[in-house]
Amino acid sequence: MKLIGLTSTGAALNMGMLTNLKPQLIIVEEAAELLEPQLLAVLQPSVQHLILIGDHEQLRPQVAHHELVRARHFDVSMFERLVNNGLLSGTLRMQSRMRPEMVELLRPIYPDVQNHERVSGAEHAVPPCLQHSMFFWTHAHPEQAERSVMNEGETLMVLRLLEWLMAEGHAPESITVIAAYSQQVRRIRELVKARPHLTTAAHNKPATQGAQAAQAAPGEAPAARLNVVTIDEFQGDENEIIICSLVRSCPASNAPGGGRQTIGYLKVRNRLVVAASRAKRALIFVGNAEWLDCRTRELDRGADPRLARWDQLVKHFEREGLLGSSLPLRCPRHPLAQPLRLSSDEKASLPRCALPCNAVMECGLHLCQIGHCHPVRGFEEAHSAANCKKMVDFRCAAMDHKGSRRCCDAEPECEHMVEFKFSRCMHNGKRKCCVPVAAMECTQVVPMVFKDCGHKGTRRCIDRPETQKCMRPCERTLACGHPCPLFCHEPCSKAAKDCKACAEIRRIAEEEHQRQLKEAIKTASREAVKQARVHRERGGFFRKWLPSSDPSYMEACRVVHQNQQPDHQNPIVVVGVEQVYSAEQQVKFFECQQQMKDPTPAPLYKFHGTDKAGVDGICMDGFRQPTAEKPNMDKKSGGTKLPMCALFCSCPLPSLGTSLLPCSC
Repeated sequence: MKLIGLTSTGAALNMGMLTNLKPQLIIVEEAAELLEPQLLAVLQPSVQHLILIGDHEQLRPQVAHHELVRARHFDVSMFERLVNNGLLSGTLRMQSRMRPEMVELLRPIYPDVQNHERVSGAEHAVPPCLQHSMFFWTHAHPEQAERSVMNEGETLMVLRLLEWLMAEGHAPESITVIAAYSQQVRRIRELVKARPHLTTAAHNKPATQGAQAAQAAPGEAPAARLNVVTIDEFQGDENEIIICSLVRSCPASNAPGGGRQTIGYLKVRNRLVVAASRAKRALIFVGNAEWLDCRTRELDRGADPRLARWDQLVKHFEREGLLGSSLPLRCPRHPLAQPLRLSSDEKASLPRCALPCNAVMECGLHLCQIGHCHPVRGFEEAHSAANCKKMVDFRCAAMDHKGSRRCCDAEPECEHMVEFKFSRCMHNGKRKCCVPVAAMECTQVVPMVFKDCGHKGTRRCIDRPETQKCMRPCERTLACGHPCPLFCHEPCSKAAKDCKACAEIRRIAEEEHQRQLKEAIKTASREAVKQARVHRERGGFFRKWLPSSDPSYMEACRVVHQNQQPDHQNPIVVVGVEQVYSAEQQVKFFECQQQMKDPTPAPLYKFHGTDKAGVDGICMDGFRQPTAEKPNMDKKSGGTKLPMCALFCSCPLPSLGTSLLPCSC
């Protein structure tokens, strides 16, 4: 390749390739923004001609270390150093960006600059919604300083100016807001984001050079975006309308926290040059002109040649009558009307032209009905033929009826009512003139008799008798004896499945059952408490064998024979009945009854087989659960065959939902 393009960083990374290529000519664009060490690092011994292109009157290279700038002048580029030392150089004097009157702001720095003829053409015309192409909109809102500096009052002024420009049809991408401090940029971006209408173009205008647009999907137009950046970030760029927020505005010396003498970043002349040279059609400075003028003159005592002369800029605006606390505007639709003023008061509303609109609607017949002049945003939509609300007369083509409609509406159907007769039933009717007779249906009410039940009723003339339903209450009785609650035409089987009267009876019976059950449980619990107290007071323990003639002996035999399982191989034979009483176990039993949710069920009998020692243990300590170590039966617990003695108890089993308690009788 004959031509290679690289950044300075890219050239340093590809040093081996450049060494092999041995370039003889190097052209450096924007050389005034490049650090001298960065340029020296990429110069090869083979270079015979070095051409530097740039402007040292604009921003210098960025250096993060302040001491290197203050003591070593590290931010001075090779371009600036060589120009200052008289190396052969040439200056381009023809500018084709700014309107001619804007160039006068930079005349002290560029005394020989000339204007190209195209800057006086239509493309550089003053925006029709502004009275002047440039203005210094001054105020006295104090700044707020933390790590960076911002000015809330000035921010709201910028927002109101943006709302005016957007309302008058300027696309977001044609406007750029530049600010001296990053905190001010962040605050303006926050407020713009909270107002979606400031990022929506009133018309689809092509993006201007230097405007930044959001990335869009392939095949879609990029979304309009308002660009808000710092002065340093916007160097080398341009736009149609520039709003420059200068931020700095300290209170008076006798005010709390006031009297600061520095103007910070604004004291560098290069930033003034960048801020004043970015606009093509309109340049609006927003700041405290009086404070900047005073502080600049105080700093000028040091005779710094690179000091930004904001005092001279303020005086120039003042001489030209372009400085004030209210920004002069004008109505684009009535340019000869009285000028409008946008106040610096943050609570003031946007101005509005008081003249009537009187624009011709798209229909070409009527004027705009809106009483006052309205902005460009939505201007075409408001004047479209679809929005013309003027009332006009028309005649029905069929019967010559007169009517009226809105101009934006299509000719409506005739609404006049006419009388006629239905050909089938000969009933009289009325219809709209625009509705044909065939589309009308007779709705006159006529008598009828329902076929299924013989009841008399009514129907509309257009309704067939077989489709009508008798809506009288049903007179039949359900199988349960209750009257049917349905209508006459409904089958009674639907009500029989879920008779509400029967359901109510069941509900009442269930409530009574639950009441009785609760009462029985309370009674059983009280009885258990009473019995536990009786046995606790009685105390003692005894065992005695009963004779076969004893009623208890006979009852035991009956219970055994009645409750033994039919699958038992060996029938149970009662050979003796022993009566056992333990006051301690009885007390435990009745205490367990008190813990049951429902102690009312009848006793269930449980048999248990064990040896004589087991019988003695049960009589003394009550029943226990069998385990492998202490088995009760060899088949279930794996124990050895033991001599068996049959016992039974008549303890009520615990009801469901309670813990399974060991038998204690």
